[in-house]
Amino acid sequence: MIRPRGGNFVYTSAELQTMEKSIVRVKTLGVHGIVLGILQTNEKELDIAAIKQLTQVAAPLPVTVHKAIDCCDDPLREMILLKEIGVHGILTSGKAATALQGCELLKQMVRLAGNAMQVIAAGKITPNNLEELHQIIQAPAYHGRKIV
Repeated sequence: MIRPRGGNFVYTSAELQTMEKSIVRVKTLGVHGIVLGILQTNEKELDIAAIKQLTQVAAPLPVTVHKAIDCCDDPLREMILLKEIGVHGILTSGKAATALQGCELLKQMVRLAGNAMQVIAAGKITPNNLEELHQIIQAPAYHGRKIV
């Protein structure tokens, strides 16, 4: 994950430069992909221009946008924009505290993504609820600290 600091996902130009340098550095280490997320100053939309720039720096590595998308007013619109700039995946709980609570939006996101993008469902996913969630969401991937 490329993140210059904890806290919100609104970054200064200096922090974006730090993120760019971090991507260049980790590419030399043999990582298999980059995870990041950047919001506009209104904190309700992704900063598509900054994400596009960092996606280009990361190429040919795949880029996944993390849960910053859950802060957005319209994550489906944001997904369309991310697909247009070549983002590979999205890690999301469907704007909810848990994947189960966000399952309706997650299902919509999986349908919208089609084969062009991977939706990684997240949010309190465990071995006890993974099968139930998969029956509902049908995501191609799941993320959780306690899945295995």
